[in-house]
Amino acid sequence: MNNTPPKYPLRLLRLFCKPEYLEEIEGDLLERFEKRPSKWRMTLEVLKLLRAALIKPANGGKLNYYGMFKNYFKVGYRNLIRNKSHSFINVGGLAIALAAFILIGLWINDELSFDKHNRNSDKVARVLKKRTIGGETAVRFALPIPIVEELSTIYGEDFEHVVVSGFQSSSLVDTQEKQLYLEGNFMGADAPKLLDLTMVKGSHESLSNHFSVIISERSAKALFGSNDPIGKPIVIDGEVTMTITGIFEEIPQQSSFHGLSFIANFDGYVTTQDWIMRAKKSANWGSNFVQVFVQLAHHATREDVDRKIENLIYDHASDYDKQADPKVFLQPMEDWHLKSNWENGVQTGGAITYVWMFGFIGIFILLLACINFMNLSTAQAEKRAQEVGIRKSMGSHRLQLVSQFFIESLVIILFAFILSIGICSLALAPFNQLADKHISFPITEPFFWLSAICFIVFTSLISASYPAIYLSSFSPIKALKMTFSTGKRAKTFRRVLVVTQFSISITLIAATIVVNQQIDHSMDRPMGYEAENLLSVKAYHQDYSNKQQVIADELLKSGVVASVSQSSSSLTEPNKVYGGFDWEGKDPQLLTNFIFYEVTPSFGKTVQWNILSGRDFTAKKSDEKAFIINQSAVKYMGIKDPVGKILSRNRKDYRIIGVVDDLILEDPFQEIRPAVYVIDVEETQWIQIRLAENTSIPTAVAKIEDVFAGILPNVPFGFDLTYQKYLTKFSSLSQVRNLSSTFALLAIFISCMGLFGLASYVVETKTKEIGIRKVLGARVSGLVLALSWEFGLMVLIACVIAIPISYLFGYQWLESFAYRIDLQWWYFGTAALIAMTIAGMTVSSKTIRAASMNPAESLKDE
Repeated sequence: MNNTPPKYPLRLLRLFCKPEYLEEIEGDLLERFEKRPSKWRMTLEVLKLLRAALIKPANGGKLNYYGMFKNYFKVGYRNLIRNKSHSFINVGGLAIALAAFILIGLWINDELSFDKHNRNSDKVARVLKKRTIGGETAVRFALPIPIVEELSTIYGEDFEHVVVSGFQSSSLVDTQEKQLYLEGNFMGADAPKLLDLTMVKGSHESLSNHFSVIISERSAKALFGSNDPIGKPIVIDGEVTMTITGIFEEIPQQSSFHGLSFIANFDGYVTTQDWIMRAKKSANWGSNFVQVFVQLAHHATREDVDRKIENLIYDHASDYDKQADPKVFLQPMEDWHLKSNWENGVQTGGAITYVWMFGFIGIFILLLACINFMNLSTAQAEKRAQEVGIRKSMGSHRLQLVSQFFIESLVIILFAFILSIGICSLALAPFNQLADKHISFPITEPFFWLSAICFIVFTSLISASYPAIYLSSFSPIKALKMTFSTGKRAKTFRRVLVVTQFSISITLIAATIVVNQQIDHSMDRPMGYEAENLLSVKAYHQDYSNKQQVIADELLKSGVVASVSQSSSSLTEPNKVYGGFDWEGKDPQLLTNFIFYEVTPSFGKTVQWNILSGRDFTAKKSDEKAFIINQSAVKYMGIKDPVGKILSRNRKDYRIIGVVDDLILEDPFQEIRPAVYVIDVEETQWIQIRLAENTSIPTAVAKIEDVFAGILPNVPFGFDLTYQKYLTKFSSLSQVRNLSSTFALLAIFISCMGLFGLASYVVETKTKEIGIRKVLGARVSGLVLALSWEFGLMVLIACVIAIPISYLFGYQWLESFAYRIDLQWWYFGTAALIAMTIAGMTVSSKTIRAASMNPAESLKDE
């Protein structure tokens, strides 16, 4: 048995124990160890001796400073009260910055939490495909229906679930007693499992029957009130009758499936759609109209599965389609919201760009407030010099002084944090409205408060680091005699901080101007048709069959409608893209992928498109074998005079009778794809209604609703204002514009608060100088210029630094838009002018007052 005493506990004892007690304590410990050898017991006894009374002095002073902490807090609080303007700028600026930082943090957390409610989110993915046409690789969601069977059988061991899906849309749900338009989708039987739905009634197996449907709690109450809906039938869009077999909790806001009010079995829907049945039975790999979602098996990885299924479509494609080199891959659920942008087949970002951008903005705003603290603290050095001298002469060490200034900083930040919580509570509602969010303040979340404590300590260290080190470095003799000078280094440091502040502020202002200009540029982009006073009505319900012409005739008789037409897709969301086009002189290697619209002859008149050459459709029978194409199609086809030429599709010849200006049908920020319009009344599912001139929309809608009610009494009337629907395409960027504008204003406001504090300090130190100058005949304008030039020079330097930085930011951000502005010099000149004007007004407000003082007041104590 080893009876040697443990060395590490003894080393620890010798390290901390006072010399006068060490020999006696160590002897007792060794004597006990000899009687009862136990290393663990001896280690525990040494640890128990770690008491303040036994700890030896450090650097000749006491290690126990606890009695001083209370004094530090008192001094910090008294300084806060004594220097009211200094405290107001520090506390106010920090409170605003902290509030902005917290709100940005809540926004970022909301964005990062998208789809995280699904417990299997790390295994859920969406199946996508790439196709390369004309040298450009496009990523698409729509897939051929045979791929579902292929993934489920041949590659079934790699997947827990393979779920076929339509596209979420509004449908008319009829219970015979009540009819409502609800957002829904037709999906495979495993959808409840893949979506990890919380079932209120029923189970994850509730969608297994071909004619089953599950509905949300809110929808159940809206349709059936307090009655139990389980087992009740509903009719969807007048086409298919489904039986309710389950009720699920509302899908969270932070979900890609948010808003789903019902999920109906896809196979049941297929039985009512002959065209889908044909595509399914014939294994048509060239028709793309479904989405596919998968959940990987526990042993499978996305990279391995991607390699296996990459050529799945290619192997079954026709020789023509193989030219596009279709590739299949999985996009993980975590990327659906944050990384949704694709450029030439490569993922190029999405909402994650704005998460990073606003994260940096939040840090910058907080940094601006910390800079204010450092600037004002070092500027007030002369006032604290004697206090430092007295404390040093009484025996205070530099470490103690640093601790004091850190604690004073902590007091200020605690006040600011408490105030920021109040600001956040008041600002959260308008912030949610601005950002189109439903964020709640996490007042009861332990993680929030733990983060807040860490954040307060960290901010205290950042903001107080330089002032604490700087103030504690004063020589006590010079400080007491007031013979020291703050020196050029302190002034230079303050100037650097001011330049940094305004560089950040000017960059944010310039970036906001660029964002605003890009959004305005896109919104002012010619739409190719007149969206104002245009209504769109979804005519999917089977009751619309063979009644479109009757509806059109009655609407025209109402006196509030100028024109009526139908189309296969809405004007803001085309749902058909076809290939297989051919024309004389076409390169055999050139693939076609054109947006395809079936319309009625009055479509052009109703939407008021601009015909560039040729003519519009007429009601003549011959026009049923005619195409109208857009300008992008002409460029893609490379035909100089397309009117009168033959354009074939699937070996059927159509004559091009007209060319129209490009209509913005998809993303207004990207290039417009080639589009083809053809007359086919049987395929139309949307009605466009052009209101008569000088007719108010409410009056017109009331009369139009009466017409629909008279012809379709069992179908509730619903419509979209086309221009309002078009504006929703700008909603995400509009939120970015609103938020960036708000935070840019906050940044310049906080910077000017610090500048005002510094100007106040400079004026205070030069009060007597101003008085002497006035006695000697100096003018107010000359004094203002003398006091302000230094601040103006700092802001000017900030402009020189910020302009190239903001230019690079703007250039890189605009690269993601095909239709974008050219950066103009005045964007950055305006940002600089705004900053210089606000800074000039801030400094002038203080210097003019000082220069206007009666010199007798400033010199009276002399």
